[in-house]
Amino acid sequence: MQGASISRWTMSYFACALIFLLIGLCLMAAGFGFPQEIWQDPATLITVHAIALGWLGLLFCGALLQFVPVLASRSLRFSSCAAPALLLILAGLTLLLSGFASLGGFIDAPPVILPAGGLLLCLGLGLVALMCGATLVPLSLNSPPGVFVLTGLAALTATLLLGLCFTLVLSGVSALPWLIALTAFAVPIHAGFGLVGWMGVTAIGVSYRLFSMFLLSQNGGRGSRLVLAFTLLALLCLLASLAIVTGFMTLAALAFAAIAAAVYVRDVIAIARTRRRKKIEPNMFASLVALAFLPIGLGLVASDALADFSRPLAVTGFYLLAMGWLSGLGLAQLYKIIPFLTWLETYGPAMGRGTVPAVQDLVREKPARIAFAVYFAAVCSAAIGLAADLPTLFRTASGGMAFSVLILIIEFIRARRLFYVPLALKLPKGAQRPLLFIATARQE
Repeated sequence: MQGASISRWTMSYFACALIFLLIGLCLMAAGFGFPQEIWQDPATLITVHAIALGWLGLLFCGALLQFVPVLASRSLRFSSCAAPALLLILAGLTLLLSGFASLGGFIDAPPVILPAGGLLLCLGLGLVALMCGATLVPLSLNSPPGVFVLTGLAALTATLLLGLCFTLVLSGVSALPWLIALTAFAVPIHAGFGLVGWMGVTAIGVSYRLFSMFLLSQNGGRGSRLVLAFTLLALLCLLASLAIVTGFMTLAALAFAAIAAAVYVRDVIAIARTRRRKKIEPNMFASLVALAFLPIGLGLVASDALADFSRPLAVTGFYLLAMGWLSGLGLAQLYKIIPFLTWLETYGPAMGRGTVPAVQDLVREKPARIAFAVYFAAVCSAAIGLAADLPTLFRTASGGMAFSVLILIIEFIRARRLFYVPLALKLPKGAQRPLLFIATARQE
C-alpha cells in the first residue's frame, strides 16, 4: 500500500459499525430475540440486522472504500458519494429497525417505515457499489481480488432486492401473491446471498491481498481463480433456487461453496507457510483463528441440510460464519488497519523530515491478545449454547463477546489518539494530529 490514498470517511464507517456490533451483542446478552424467540420474531429481526447490516455491512463498506483503490491501483471513482452513502445507510437502517420494532409492538410507528428503510438502504449501499464497481470494472480481468469484490457486489444487489420485497409484505404495503410466496420460502436464500455471497466472497477476495501483504508472502493465492469459479457456481445455484423450489439447488450451492472454502483455506495455509515475516502479529494470528470457523460453519449448515437433527444445526452454522469467521476476521484486521491508516495519515507527511515512530508503536499487543482470546472463547461457548439449547450460556457468552469488543474499541481509540506513542516522537515536524472519525485532510 505504499503511496496509497486515505479514504476520508473510512474511519466513520468503522466507528458506526463497531457501535452497531456492541448494540447487537448487548441485545443478545439481554435475551432480546433469538434464541429466546423464533427467527421470524421482530426482536430477532432487529438483532440480526443490527449485526448483519449495522456491523458487517458498514465494516465491509468502509473497508472497500479504502482497499478497492489499492486493488485497482487507481483512485476511487465518485468518491464524493462516500459521506451521502453513509448517511443513507444509517437513515435506512434506523427506519428498518424501527419498522421491525413497530411490528413487535415495541414502538408506535406507521408500517410504511419498513419499506422506506429498505429503499434508503438500497440507495446508500447502491452508491457504495457504484463507487467500487466503477473503479474496478475497467481493470477487473487482470485482478482476481477485484473480480471477487465485483461478484460480492452482484450478490449484494440480490440481497437488497430480496430484502426490499420482504419489507413490502411484512409491512402490509403489498399483498401480491408472488411476493407473499417469495417471502415464505426465500428468507434463507436472502441470508445466503448476504452472508456468503456479498460478505463472504468479498472477505475472501480482499483477504488474499491482505494476508500476502501483512505476512510478507510471495504466494498470493494460486488457487484464487478456482475459488472464484466454484463461488460463482454456488451463487448461480442459489439464484436458481428462487425459480426451482427444491432442495437440490441448495445442496448443490452448499457443495460448491464447500469446495471453494477448502481451496481458499489451503491457499491461506500456503501463504502463512511461505511468509517472510517470521513473527505472526496478533491481527494475523486472530485472522487465522477466525478462518477455522469457515469450514466448521459451512459443515454445520451442510449437515443440517443432509440430515434431520432434533436441534437445527444450520442456525449454529450461520452464527459461526457471521460471528466467528467474518466478525473475527473483521476485528482482527481492524486491529492492524486502524493503526496503519492512522500512521499513514499522521506521519506520512513527515517522512524524510526526521524520526517518526513505527506502526507498531501505536498499539500494545497484550490487551489485544487478551481481547481476542476472550472473544473467540465466547464465540465457541455461544455456539454450544445455540446447538444445545442453553440460552443462559448463549447470553453469558454474548456478554463476554461484548466485553472483549469494548476492549478492542478502546485500543482502536488509543491508536487514533496516538496514546502509546512516545512523547518525543508523537508529533514531529510535518506530522498532523488525526481526528477520531475522519481523515484530517482529503487524500483520496
